[in-house]
Amino acid sequence: MSPKPLLALLLGIGIYSAPAQTFSYDLQKDSSGYTVLSGAVVLSTAENFRSKSFTVDIPFAFNFCGSAADSITIEGNGFIVFNKEKATAIVAYTNFGSNKDTTMGYSSSILCKAEGDSGNKIFKIEFKNLSQSSLSANDHLSYQVWLYENGNKIEFHTGTNSYAGTPGIEIPVLLGLINKNMDTENNAFLLYGDPHNPSGQLIAAGIGFVYLDNVPAEGTIIKLTPTF
Repeated sequence: MSPKPLLALLLGIGIYSAPAQTFSYDLQKDSSGYTVLSGAVVLSTAENFRSKSFTVDIPFAFNFCGSAADSITIEGNGFIVFNKEKATAIVAYTNFGSNKDTTMGYSSSILCKAEGDSGNKIFKIEFKNLSQSSLSANDHLSYQVWLYENGNKIEFHTGTNSYAGTPGIEIPVLLGLINKNMDTENNAFLLYGDPHNPSGQLIAAGIGFVYLDNVPAEGTIIKLTPTF
């Protein structure tokens, strides 16, 4: 089954009046070497974490879509939720999950780590060695999401993967910021098009989702800076 109907099922919940939120972010792209987290807290490993979630504290106040948060819930299905009531979240790679190795054991992990000095801390979340369940055990994807104390910036760092640049493979990737309740005037800010030159689109009520055409190449960094 494609990721689009799966996501529609996930988000298909009732409409009601909700507090205002903003998806005003500036999009930039960069590139740098990808470094796996070292000395990080392991939230999940060697298991199928697809339906699990992990609540962790952020060591600073982070303004996400206009609301302050000091903790997040990291979901194994690709959502990082900042406000459960408003259901505001980062969304990435919802069509990926825990990978199995050649012995059919789960080999994926979710980790997190805070780095930097006070005022300039970065909280990093890593999804390591994911795959699509419909593909072989040799397919893989790792990525990180960085939250910056200074400026409340968000970065997506794409790591090693077997999808980018593979001839004949197109994998729609949902990447951006979203209101999972889908109950406000603007419900998301999503990236779409060429993963090496992405564009961003504000998703108003009644407008369908947009997707990146494929997984970005290793070392790609997508930056979202708040403008509110």
